[in-house]
Amino acid sequence: MKKIGQIIKNKNPFGGKTVLDEKTVFYIFAKVIQEEFGKQGNANLSPDFYKNGKIFVKTESSNWANELWLNRQKIIREINKELGMEEVKEIKLSK
Repeated sequence: MKKIGQIIKNKNPFGGKTVLDEKTVFYIFAKVIQEEFGKQGNANLSPDFYKNGKIFVKTESSNWANELWLNRQKIIREINKELGMEEVKEIKLSK
């Protein structure tokens, strides 16, 4: 099965750097959160916006903010693995 990053590169008609849209990053984020935390994770962690390699995430409680913060490096690694490129650099908490 192809990685999303490979498919996106094939769709880029101009070659060069591939630009990811927010929806793709959010979809992968939700998939990784589902695998890591289950349905409760998706219910309590929602991506707010994506800009310059940073995903800004809203949380339902400080407990979920703490879980996200403690596992952020693993989540970033998994998102980039799914994308097939090192696109996401940070996860930040939104207010």
